[in-house]
Amino acid sequence: MAPKLIIAGAPHKREDERRSIKEFTNARREILMLNLSIDTHQKEIDKLHEAYREKEKRLQRKEQDLAENMRIFDCLLREVDRREKDDATAKNLDEQLRIRKDKEIEVKSLSEQVIAVESMLRQVTTTIEAARTSKPTSFFVQPSHKENALEGEEKRSH
Repeated sequence: MAPKLIIAGAPHKREDERRSIKEFTNARREILMLNLSIDTHQKEIDKLHEAYREKEKRLQRKEQDLAENMRIFDCLLREVDRREKDDATAKNLDEQLRIRKDKEIEVKSLSEQVIAVESMLRQVTTTIEAARTSKPTSFFVQPSHKENALEGEEKRSH
């Protein structure tokens, strides 16, 4: 083998060139890896943004559904309140009708009593009138002594 000649400045330059090329390729590799990492992270960020938008849309739909359910519930409450008022009105009306019917029955009973009292009054009045127009022959009504004497004289004279 032939002995290698070492030139003082030459190998150093080549080594520097190799080192420079190696450093350059390493730097380029790092840049490439960083770009890949950035691209991967950007894609992940985009996916997260898309997921966020989807969740936002679902949340808005749920809010709309909730608002609709609240509107329906409010309508239901108003209907229940209206029915309760109607029921209360109907109960009040039933109570008023019952009171009116009771009063009508009471008025009818009092009218029958008035008719009975009027009938008794007519009978008593008729009896009194009959007693006034007829001759007193009652046990309690006795002619006085003078009336007996006058009657006796009238009978003799006839």
